[in-house]
Amino acid sequence: MFKTLATLGLAAALLVGTVTATMAADAKAVKIGWAAWSDAEFVTKLAAKLIETKLKQKVELVQADVAPLYQGVGRGDLDAMMM
Repeated sequence: MFKTLATLGLAAALLVGTVTATMAADAKAVKIGWAAWSDAEFVTKLAAKLIETKLKQKVELVQADVAPLYQGVGRGDLDAMMM
């Protein structure tokens, strides 16, 4: 249990660092993609909550299948993906 929480915390910290650089470029909402999997939903919504409360940045969650998520991040349509 502790290992899982530590892993989720580390993932959230890495995302916050990545998103901070993105936010410096523009003030638009941070777009985070996620698939309808329970683990992906949890870490994505946790990261969104941290970004909104700690960094005061709006977050837009985009739900899609995995392939379009990877393509969206690759094209720059999405800022991050938590999977």
